[in-house]
Amino acid sequence: HLLYRRDAGSGDGEVVLAQRELVQHQLAGLGYLQRHHAGGDLPGRLGVGRRRQSVAVACHFLQWRVLLRSGLGGFAVLVTRRVVHLVGYLQAELGVGDAALLTASALRRAGVRVAIVSLHRTVSRQEHPHPVDSQQRYDTVLMAVNADQFRQTTEDLGRPFFEGRYTIGQWFWELDEFPDEFRAAFDCVDEVWAASRFVRDAIAQQTPAHVVVTHQPLPFATPIVDHRVTRADFGLDDGFMFLFCFDMMSVLERKNPLGLVEAYRSAFSAGDGTRLVLKTMNGARNAEGLELLRWAARGRSDIVVIDEVFTQARTANLMNATDCYTSLHRSEGLGLTMAEALLLGKPVIATGYSGNMDFMSDATAHLVRWTPGTVTQRGGPYRQGARWAEPDLQHAATLMRAVANDPEASKKMCERAQRQLLDQYSPERCGQAMLHRLEDIWSRPT
Repeated sequence: HLLYRRDAGSGDGEVVLAQRELVQHQLAGLGYLQRHHAGGDLPGRLGVGRRRQSVAVACHFLQWRVLLRSGLGGFAVLVTRRVVHLVGYLQAELGVGDAALLTASALRRAGVRVAIVSLHRTVSRQEHPHPVDSQQRYDTVLMAVNADQFRQTTEDLGRPFFEGRYTIGQWFWELDEFPDEFRAAFDCVDEVWAASRFVRDAIAQQTPAHVVVTHQPLPFATPIVDHRVTRADFGLDDGFMFLFCFDMMSVLERKNPLGLVEAYRSAFSAGDGTRLVLKTMNGARNAEGLELLRWAARGRSDIVVIDEVFTQARTANLMNATDCYTSLHRSEGLGLTMAEALLLGKPVIATGYSGNMDFMSDATAHLVRWTPGTVTQRGGPYRQGARWAEPDLQHAATLMRAVANDPEASKKMCERAQRQLLDQYSPERCGQAMLHRLEDIWSRPT
């Protein structure tokens, strides 16, 4: 809500932001306002003087609406920008839900009101505390739901929910080719937002002419940590610690923790004073994969597998307790945990391929060489024979030894990475980019 306050004597003005509240004032000329502008868009600036101070509403013809409401002793003016109806798994503990929360924060920083519809068709735990807003209809719907679930979600919400509204899909995909079987989802959208260039390029290969695909980066938020929490709270010792966090319901072959275990075992012996922690969750839903992981770590007490659903705060505290975050993924749509580790000032060793390359370079991370590989029959939802990377495990082992032997050598790299992410991926910067795109949409004739 934006109010414009002008000093009648000096003519100086300033913009004052008052969030989520009505600012009440006695308005002279109320009859004119009701006759000509009530419930409509003001074409300019309405100023109402009273003594030396006056209050006016700053409003752009295409972007601001004025609503009159009765109040004690007078009337109040409420001015809101266009609203985005955000639909997604905002209370679920999974990546696409985290992305929706980050999108909401960016839009709000840019002054866009966000109304929430939280979805629940997921087996992931849903304990993120996030309020659900009004079910009113707004012109723009942003669906933070991946293409494989898009049609089902639109059916759940019903056709009337989307009629007459501009629908944007925020989609993630992890490979460089977008599946043919997802093409039906394009019928449900006017536009697709991709959080990385890797995802954008993959989706654009299949996009029909009537759908717009744009790269809309997500903001990265530094995890909030409790510095009183130590490794002892996780049952871990003080040796040099490598960490990788992933979900067992993601495709194990793509996340490649088995490759990480192999690289670590090649780099270190049990008595070298190092430790590899593999933090996963939902192991009961992929019992075979969890057993494969534990078998790979057999005989090595310095390789710890934690299969447990942590709160965001506990995960952040574990990440803060590590010395180096490592991801030998074969492909990633974005790589949010890698960005979070960088924001915490941790050196990151990662495959130099896919979505994480939006925010990583040799100057900000230890990039592992890779060769082209193909999806095997154990590739989950991905087409057998589709492309992904095969990280060089010996190169990864060399990098792990170098970081562990000389932690100070990574300090400048970590500082560069933090500065870059805080500058280029701030909620303010990403929110402004989203707002500019929305303004283009809203300025089109209806």
